[in-house]
Amino acid sequence: MPADSARKLDRLTFVPGASLFGFVPACQGEAPESSCEVLLRPYRDSHSEDVDPGRQALLTTEEAVDEHGFFLFSALSPGTYELVARKDGYASAHVFPLQVFPHSESEIAAPIELSRPIDLEVSVQPATDLSGKPWNLRLLEVGLGTGTLRSLDQGQTVDGRWSRPGTEPGEYLLKVADSSGSVWYSERHESRKDLQKIEVWLPMIAVEGEVFLGDAPLEAELWFGGRYGNRRLHTRSDEDGKYRIHLPQAGKWATAIQSDSPKVTRTLRDVDVPESGDTEPVVVNLRIPDTRIFGKVSDEGMFPVADAIVTVIDYDRLERPASTRTDDSGSFEFVGLGPGELQVFAVAGDLRSEEEIVSLDEDRAQRRLLLTLQKGDRITGTLTSPIGPVPGAMLALVPEGNPNGHQKATDVRGQFTVRVPPGTTAIDFVALPPGHPLTVGRGLIQEGKVRLETAYQSGSLLIPGGIGALAKTAQPGGSLVIFREGVMIELGLLAEWQGMQQSLGHDVGDAELSILPNIAAGGYKACILRREERLRFVVNGTHPTRCSSTFVPVGGEGFLDPARLREEN
Repeated sequence: MPADSARKLDRLTFVPGASLFGFVPACQGEAPESSCEVLLRPYRDSHSEDVDPGRQALLTTEEAVDEHGFFLFSALSPGTYELVARKDGYASAHVFPLQVFPHSESEIAAPIELSRPIDLEVSVQPATDLSGKPWNLRLLEVGLGTGTLRSLDQGQTVDGRWSRPGTEPGEYLLKVADSSGSVWYSERHESRKDLQKIEVWLPMIAVEGEVFLGDAPLEAELWFGGRYGNRRLHTRSDEDGKYRIHLPQAGKWATAIQSDSPKVTRTLRDVDVPESGDTEPVVVNLRIPDTRIFGKVSDEGMFPVADAIVTVIDYDRLERPASTRTDDSGSFEFVGLGPGELQVFAVAGDLRSEEEIVSLDEDRAQRRLLLTLQKGDRITGTLTSPIGPVPGAMLALVPEGNPNGHQKATDVRGQFTVRVPPGTTAIDFVALPPGHPLTVGRGLIQEGKVRLETAYQSGSLLIPGGIGALAKTAQPGGSLVIFREGVMIELGLLAEWQGMQQSLGHDVGDAELSILPNIAAGGYKACILRREERLRFVVNGTHPTRCSSTFVPVGGEGFLDPARLREEN
């Protein structure tokens, strides 16, 4: 607001708030005015940018813990929070992420345990990086939800050592990077002792080789471990395609390759780095096929569309290997994509093209495409339960006959909007609704509206070895998905549901047996799909045949055993 000015605010409407309560055993017997207190503030993950401390303080709420160890926050706005419990002589306990839903009371089911602080010590060998500079360390706390992290501390080693006194016992992710930003180490550690020592040994394997696009050398940026991997080590190949790098271990490395001229963005999944038997560098050559997909994006009037996003999907590997934007003439180009069946589509605002299926191999290394953008139908949906609309639910939505879906969240009225291709009559959905069973189904679209309903009877799905064991069952040469009444459930959604249930205090098992509670009762199938089968399914609805089935009874348990799936296939 400029000085000496006035501004009229819009109408402010108060709505009923939400509440959150929990229990801190260490505070039992303490008077409310004692040193026991809890703070509640908006949750910021490890990738969030720093916020203004003054604003952060305004958004933080503080409550005392009563003599019975209980606390209550009331009149809260719905959202995702982090809770901090403190008591003199103890390390602070952080609980995150916490979901607070509209018009409801949320409970932190598990007691919040306070522990005496530990002195954390980290030693890294060798004591310096390859340039003789200290290592950069970052310590992140592991949260309740799957993949949630909170940045706790960072610093540099001194003579290969770094310490952090007064650390709360718990589970942490430790990252070690060199002065150039390459991440050499990224491992989880659980700290439960009075003094926790972590020793990091980083062997250095010298690797050299050449990068080729077809038979021509390629000057490019290289990231061993992937462009955004937990461990990622960066180097460059020169104009002759030659590169050199040091890696912390031999084995299979995902390697990202990026070049501006020609424009190449490609990740090689299993680059084999052999063990080093002597002082000479091991030789690893990288080769990308000289394939090319190019074309133009236009609107329905055949006018070129600039700045449209063109995306490639590889259904063999369940990934999007490349994405680019069109230039002023509506043109785009992808170079160096791997052979196989690919889907290509374009998006610009509310406009979307149909998917083009492209086959690339040595005989068909180039394809020209014309992608026409169309305005999809805007659909308004509602997710309901036997007791009314369901707010705050995560939805995975896939229009019938379309391989590309959307992720949406329902608002306070249980509603959402989504655009679908013109003429779509039904939409498949997987709903992750708080307080209700994970539900899979299909909704019919009528007059621009769709009504989705949550299940009201549920059980538990048990997976020996965990969700990761299911994924590994399909390798190599395939992917694994779960089906419920013909609707596909990606494994990532099951992992998300497991994290949500864990944050609510439910038993989700351990590394030997994953438990997915509150799953809609009924039959489920785990199916291995090879590339051509997956493409037929997503395009034509052809159901796979190599599957293993189970049934989740009401209030009971169904077993989906990866070992049985391997035996049946």
